[in-house]
Amino acid sequence: MNETLAQGIHDNIPMEVYLNDPCEGPSLSAGCAKTIVERTPLHAKMAHPRLGQRVNDGNKASEWGSACHGVLLGGSQDIEVIYADNYRTKVAQEEKREAYAAGKTPLLEKELAPVQAAAEVARVDLLRYFGTGRAEQTAIWLDEEYGFWCKARPDFLSDCGAWEVDYKTAGNAEAVSWVKTSMFGGAYEMSAAHYTRGLEVIEEKRRDRAFLVQENSPPYLCQPIGLDEEVMEIGNRKMDMARRVFAECLSSGVWPGYPERILWAGANGWVINDFEAREMARSVK
Repeated sequence: MNETLAQGIHDNIPMEVYLNDPCEGPSLSAGCAKTIVERTPLHAKMAHPRLGQRVNDGNKASEWGSACHGVLLGGSQDIEVIYADNYRTKVAQEEKREAYAAGKTPLLEKELAPVQAAAEVARVDLLRYFGTGRAEQTAIWLDEEYGFWCKARPDFLSDCGAWEVDYKTAGNAEAVSWVKTSMFGGAYEMSAAHYTRGLEVIEEKRRDRAFLVQENSPPYLCQPIGLDEEVMEIGNRKMDMARRVFAECLSSGVWPGYPERILWAGANGWVINDFEAREMARSVK
């Protein structure tokens, strides 16, 4: 059992300690909240380190992002270099498993130089747009409305007190494309609302939330993207739902799965508009 952390912002907390939930009781994280909203409370329970079983299912894309994240914000100690050309051999596969078990990101030797190059580009832009700050802090706070604990791990907190920055990697960092496909697709507006709420409780002041999105191919361009009030409102509404459901499930001990009834699919406005645009484009008249 990990030593529990008091409400506040803590430095130098290992990722594995954070993932194992160093709170006085089972805490609500942004990831848990997303699972409640986008899947079911039962899925959230099963993935929770105190209520179910956390599983690391790393993939190639997430390994690249995690490696860049580690070099930029945590230093090379978060990386475990695998001296092999690929993961086809049993030795390389075992080293990869051991890296995950140690809370590190496995990275093939040939991938190290590109990751370091990308991290250097991001480091310059992080300083350029947001100034100096603290990386990989652990935030712990009590949700006073419902009485459960919450946790978050901000990538970067600016020293000026104005910004909380989340670093992301993507194939395409162009703002419109990234917001449409990645931000809303990953429910990052929920993370923004969760982190903003927690930091405001702890620091008694509001920080603006921004993303530093970096492309995962040369020249590794970065695009800073802030969130307006409308997006934050959507995130807050989703988080309010997740908080209520999490509290109800903790209290009752009942974590429901999918509804036991037939649900009927409907066409959202964007689906109809997309088809009508294609229909018009293909008209022969």
